[in-house]
Amino acid sequence: PAQPSTLGFVTYCISNIQKIIARLWVFLFASLGFAVFLFWNQGIVVGDKQSHAPKLHLTQMCYFALFSVAWLAPEIGVQIWIAIMHSYRSISNKSSKSSNSNSNSSNSSNKTIGRLATLLSSENRVLVGLSFLLACAAVVFVIYQFTYVHLYTLGDNRHYLFYIWRYFYARHPLQKYLYAPLYVLAFYLINWMLARNQYSRIWRM
Repeated sequence: PAQPSTLGFVTYCISNIQKIIARLWVFLFASLGFAVFLFWNQGIVVGDKQSHAPKLHLTQMCYFALFSVAWLAPEIGVQIWIAIMHSYRSISNKSSKSSNSNSNSSNSSNKTIGRLATLLSSENRVLVGLSFLLACAAVVFVIYQFTYVHLYTLGDNRHYLFYIWRYFYARHPLQKYLYAPLYVLAFYLINWMLARNQYSRIWRM
């Protein structure tokens, strides 16, 4: 099946709002309970509010992306290998187009490799390079503006985060910026994996 567009997804939600509410109404209780908790607690922090002040820590999204890709590395490797093999078979059997038994995975793989070949073509390399540099610049800005280190992370060596931060982030003031390309690649791989499963753009966002 064709991948649903963002507009199609929004249109479907609007036209079927009653069915969606009928299936998801139980989650409204959790939302209502959270709202009551916020009003009663005067904030989201439980316990020492001075040491746990809420902040817009956007860099955590970068940590999350890299952590997710690290754990999904075997699956991502398998999917990349499958995509390459399907693309190779498709090119090898280009003369005979009777390959309807390859399912959506094959079609998705061929489309992915096709897009990659188009992106890496000579006329698009500059655009791809600039897009990558702009993405890295945006991530560097996020790291600079929205990185917060909790005092407990710096002062409690009983937690593994203490050693991760000490050896991989705090050895040099510029060290944390070196991971920006890895974060961009991690976001791309997550988006690629979700796109292979036919998820809409708005769901991936």
